[in-house]
Amino acid sequence: MTKPSDEIEQLKTAIGEDTASGQNPSLGGRVGRWFTNLLGRAAKGGLKIGVDVVSSTVAKALTDYLQP
Repeated sequence: MTKPSDEIEQLKTAIGEDTASGQNPSLGGRVGRWFTNLLGRAAKGGLKIGVDVVSSTVAKALTDYLQP
């Protein structure tokens, strides 16, 4: 099971990879793949929260963070 701190490190890595490739981090790049993976884990019961919480709360937090 992935710990929350591991998820944050994976997200930081995704943001760094998007930035290094010349992209602005967004839900369409590596950050988007991280988010999709998180949604998949929630759908399979791998997280202790539901897909609706991940899709709304995490998406809003990411969008707010990624906006300049």
